[in-house]
Amino acid sequence: MSAELLQYTVDLVRATRSHPAVSLGVSPRGTIAMMTAAKSYAFVKGRSYVVPDDIKYLAPFVFEHRLLLTPEATYQATKQVDVVQDVLERVAVPVEKRSSNA
Repeated sequence: MSAELLQYTVDLVRATRSHPAVSLGVSPRGTIAMMTAAKSYAFVKGRSYVVPDDIKYLAPFVFEHRLLLTPEATYQATKQVDVVQDVLERVAVPVEKRSSNA
């Protein structure tokens, strides 16, 4: 997994911790779980590398059950999947840096 994608995963996890609807966000173990899941998913897809879309696809499966929402968010019928989607929309996705050598 590239350093950029590892940082993207860390940024997603951090964003869950500071989300206003969350009282307890994803832990460091969630970061490790995402790395493992993303590598496995890439392998199943026939790749030896992880792409950002792998992480975005897996985020609801890996992160949802690791979130504890605030009582206010629960009262407003906010769901964990809503928080994960919001975090995915807010955190910048890394872009591949292309070489300018032609």
